Amino acid sequence: MSDALSSLRQTSRAPIRRSVARVPAPALRPLPSKRMSPTPDLTLDDLLSDPLVQLVMERDGVGPEEARAAFHAVTPFRSMASACC
Repeated sequence: MSDALSSLRQTSRAPIRRSVARVPAPALRPLPSKRMSPTPDLTLDDLLSDPLVQLVMERDGVGPEEARAAFHAVTPFRSMASACC
């Protein structure tokens, strides 16, 4: 067994490189800025017609008109004015 180990030790192997100094650092780029779209991707009608939303509304005993009224009650005035005009 010692003969096998000594023969393995005598075989030439490529040296293990332990330095990472030559590895270039990744280029740091600024993240792309998100632009706010003037209109939302999802409208209130889309949201109220979603099956999962309808199930939750049904479970909570909330109808579509009641949900619309609650939505408009918490919507900032500025958003409502821009949607109307």
